[in-house]
Amino acid sequence: MVGSPKALETPTSPHRVKSPFDDYPIFLQALPAITVIQGEHKMVVVVQTKEPGTFRWFANGEELTSSNEHQIINEDYKSTLIIRCKVLSNS
Repeated sequence: MVGSPKALETPTSPHRVKSPFDDYPIFLQALPAITVIQGEHKMVVVVQTKEPGTFRWFANGEELTSSNEHQIINEDYKSTLIIRCKVLSNS
């Protein structure tokens, strides 16, 4: 035999190489680049990951926590930030 035809065949099933990015979340619903807030506003982020993760919200480099001004609702693959702003009236 002068060579095996199997050496030239391609695999019948695709082989996927694991990427270091496989463990990063995929944002299914991301935040807008700029948000102007008046009154109460909800911001929601939804991700797809292998396992549920931890969400943290930041404003001006500071981590936000639930308070009178902010409410954070975390679920397995979704996080909602509710911002309550006082609207000043001219009366």
